[in-house]
Amino acid sequence: GSTVALAACGADKCSGRPTFFWREDAKGDPAPFFELPEAQRESGELLWVVAGIASRDGSSVLLLAQRVQRPLTVLGSTAIVIHNVDKVDDPRQWQYTMSELGDEEMTWFSGVTFAEETGDQVLLFGHEHTGGPHSF
Repeated sequence: GSTVALAACGADKCSGRPTFFWREDAKGDPAPFFELPEAQRESGELLWVVAGIASRDGSSVLLLAQRVQRPLTVLGSTAIVIHNVDKVDDPRQWQYTMSELGDEEMTWFSGVTFAEETGDQVLLFGHEHTGGPHSF
């Protein structure tokens, strides 16, 4: 399973304690917040969210996750876009889409930032695992 925490934040700081949310399956056991397709789950794949950024207007969030198998074999990266996050108070009700990025040799989960002071374009930072310098 995984946990999401929400905190009230302004331009320069966050105030108060975060509120934690988690999902449960039909039996009441912990369940992942973001679900991979059934075939990937059955093969033991999990998502481990490691970076993210909110849209400038606060209406959506882009998360970057590793796709892993235990103990910690990285299989690739997944971008998770949460839609209308500003209109849903309970994160367990979030609607999201996912897109796979890269594979075990080229992963895209190290970080994300806006490309310019204005606009919606973002830069993704990743790792190339085969060694040696490369340009992409």
